[in-house]
Amino acid sequence: MSYDLIVIGGGFAGLTAANRAAELGLTALVLEASAEEFYACNSRYSTGSLHVSFTPPRTDPAVLYAAIQEKSDGTARPDLAEAIANRAAMTVEWLKAQGASFENHPRRSDDMPMLAPLREMRAGLDWEGGGAHRLLQTLEAGLTSQGGELRRGIRARRILQENGVITGVEAETATGTETIAAPAVVIADGGFQANSDLVQQHIGCTASELQRRNAGTGRGEGLLMATEIGAATVGMDKVYGHVLSRDA
Repeated sequence: MSYDLIVIGGGFAGLTAANRAAELGLTALVLEASAEEFYACNSRYSTGSLHVSFTPPRTDPAVLYAAIQEKSDGTARPDLAEAIANRAAMTVEWLKAQGASFENHPRRSDDMPMLAPLREMRAGLDWEGGGAHRLLQTLEAGLTSQGGELRRGIRARRILQENGVITGVEAETATGTETIAAPAVVIADGGFQANSDLVQQHIGCTASELQRRNAGTGRGEGLLMATEIGAATVGMDKVYGHVLSRDA
């Protein structure tokens, strides 16, 4: 079967892209590597705080644009930064229309909307009753109701192209290799924090030296697939992280 759009990764970014495509009348397929119903991903484990470069999304677009450029140290592509800045508030409203709800957390004073029900913001994983987990379920149900599909237990391996034109993906399933046709692919697979070689190459340490605050599922396959077909990269000498004490 062929699709209009294949999305690699079943987190917020992937499911949002697929749902929006379905709204526009396209047939969308999301590929999620994990076979579990509640698959581990950064989105599911997050607190669900929505911000644009640590700035509330309802802020004036010009301020949001400046924040993106500052926080990315100028590596953000101007047209994409402008698109995000102009659509940030609209995106919050779109998520509400999909069934998301937001609250201000009593332990925060930065006016960042957070997905409800609120997480406790404590050590350990308590995602089962949180708004992030619920939103993933809501987005999957919305995608299915619009004729889209989320397939679990299928890992994209290669982006296929012919004469420079995207034609689909090659994916690995429990029973073998499968080719899925589509003229467009969105990569939303969560980074490379679980790939020791890429961590060493781009961060300069071993993966065991990082205290990972993520699901540990991002193996960098999206990055590798994209560069394999000639995609350019930017800002690979930088990393987003937090400084911790040596004891921590």
